[in-house]
Amino acid sequence: MKSVSFFAPGKLFIAGEYTVLRGGLALLLPIQWGINVTIKPSKLWRITNPSFQNGMQTYQSITAFPPSVIQSTLKLFARYLSSLNLPLKPGAIRIDSDLGTQAEKYGLGSSGAIIIALLGALATFHGLSLSPIQLYLLGVMVAYDPHRVQSFADLAISAFQMPLQYRAPTFNHPFNPSLHHLFQQDWQGLLIQPWAFTLPNPWVVFTNQPADSKTIVPTILTGTSQHVWRKKVNQANDLINHFIKQPTVDMIEDFNQLLLSLDQNEKLYTPAMKTLKQLTQQHHAFAKPSGAGGGDCMLVWPSQKTNQPLLKSHLKKQFKILTVF
Repeated sequence: MKSVSFFAPGKLFIAGEYTVLRGGLALLLPIQWGINVTIKPSKLWRITNPSFQNGMQTYQSITAFPPSVIQSTLKLFARYLSSLNLPLKPGAIRIDSDLGTQAEKYGLGSSGAIIIALLGALATFHGLSLSPIQLYLLGVMVAYDPHRVQSFADLAISAFQMPLQYRAPTFNHPFNPSLHHLFQQDWQGLLIQPWAFTLPNPWVVFTNQPADSKTIVPTILTGTSQHVWRKKVNQANDLINHFIKQPTVDMIEDFNQLLLSLDQNEKLYTPAMKTLKQLTQQHHAFAKPSGAGGGDCMLVWPSQKTNQPLLKSHLKKQFKILTVF
């Protein structure tokens, strides 16, 4: 068998990055950057990840892998194959990434993209064809953690590779469905729906400071009461539904203000993000975080009043504009 490859894009949140964790809607975009996984036949498992400057590592079995999202994905896929009475074949796996390096982490959904790209490549390598929803559901099985509040939105974007209106599934605990019937189950609350994004693509500006979402997200979630959350979810859903019907650039500021209203502990906006926001306001542009905040990237939309070359030159003095579209 020849080598096979599968690409999964990274993601940007246009709206709903926190309310989606409380049952609300979210709007997301895929980007051209992502994860590409290539698998070739091999007698032993071999992993190469040149994007992170890692040399080739060889393993006798998947249980010998160090704990990681790669091992978790391989173990889940082995279980899935077992449910089909098929064996897992070893391979030489190469993982190429645009979404970050050891030096820089952009916060564009790399863990979700790795899961989906690896699942897609493994399926092709074993002669299987998985639909986007099947890839997503298997990805949820890999990523699910009963001790964390998760949206799995990055998995949806990486699997479907198109602008999405999204609502996360809700789970009854314990959550461990049979892989024999995984795709036939009723995933309560789940919404994955294509969305026509008609605005110009935003500028994606890296603040030069990676965020720690695992710390920031719980801080935002625990800093707000359930009553306020219900109100914010309804507010976000109303804004999103209006934006889908009549998208305008100035509505980006409405989404930004909603995020600010959730930031009770002032953890969402770093000093660099505040500086970037002030710059865009001075040039009549609109900006908001690309995801959980606390660093990573900001999305910037110029308005008709914006001198775009001048704003870009000011941004480039302090930040990095990524060419992700």
